[in-house]
Amino acid sequence: MKTFVKKFNKFSVITLVVAFVFTIFGSISLNPNVAFAATAPALGNASSFAVLAGSGITSTNPPQVIIGDAGSNPTVSNGLTGAEVTGTNYTAANAAVIAAKVDSAIAYADASAQPQSGVDIPSELAAQTLSAGVYHSAAGTFEISGAGVLTLDGGGDPDAVFIFKADTTLITGGASSVVLINGAQARNVFWIVGTSATLNNTTFVGTIMAEDHT
Repeated sequence: MKTFVKKFNKFSVITLVVAFVFTIFGSISLNPNVAFAATAPALGNASSFAVLAGSGITSTNPPQVIIGDAGSNPTVSNGLTGAEVTGTNYTAANAAVIAAKVDSAIAYADASAQPQSGVDIPSELAAQTLSAGVYHSAAGTFEISGAGVLTLDGGGDPDAVFIFKADTTLITGGASSVVLINGAQARNVFWIVGTSATLNNTTFVGTIMAEDHT
């Protein structure tokens, strides 16, 4: 999955695989007892895509800057312009998009099957500092509200993997951010969401994968 640097004005994608890496311009450790080590799912043919959707792509406040490919299948509706996408912007059915969707579904299943590290955590991620592991939301959603900051601590391990599982949605507030410290890498952060992700003017890190791959 390609990575890119951008602050988002509201950008909502219903079924997607998106890799976001942004310039990262005392907290609470709610789950320091990691019972299982997370492993990064292989993205395969989806790795070149910055945005990969199943139900179309909507950019509600363009322009965005998306480094990588963009496409959707089986709904090919693509609201992104060529100026917004630095890679290939697929606006019609294409074999490359279909192959990427197959591999993204495999990656989603891999990440979803990994056992969580300890108990469920609160849905509000702002003001938390988390170590590597697999985290599931107690309420089925994740959010970083307002100008909140989520800090991911790699513990000095550049291969530390973070997986966040939300049964439904992921929503970030305006001016919110995800910060990496102590060797944590954006390529090793994965967000598994059941329905949709909405990022509002956020500084976000990770690969977002949604459940509906049809």
